Amino acid sequence: MTDFPRLLHTVLDTRDVRTLAEFYRALLGYQYRAGDEPPPEGTPDDADWLTLHDANGTPRLAFQLEPELTPTTPARSDG
Repeated sequence: MTDFPRLLHTVLDTRDVRTLAEFYRALLGYQYRAGDEPPPEGTPDDADWLTLHDANGTPRLAFQLEPELTPTTPARSDG
């Protein structure tokens, strides 16, 4: 065993926490952390932080609300 820190999960900033979390949940087959599941239909979703776990319960991705997020533009490489 090493003395290095262990990273638990990657955090993604987003303007729409639930939509991005749902995309990755469906793509990767992850599950929400208990309590992070979508609210019942017709109920407001005020999530500002959500976490997805793998089948073993290990945290893999988290999503945090960043309302002032500036969209990125990939740099063009001419070489």
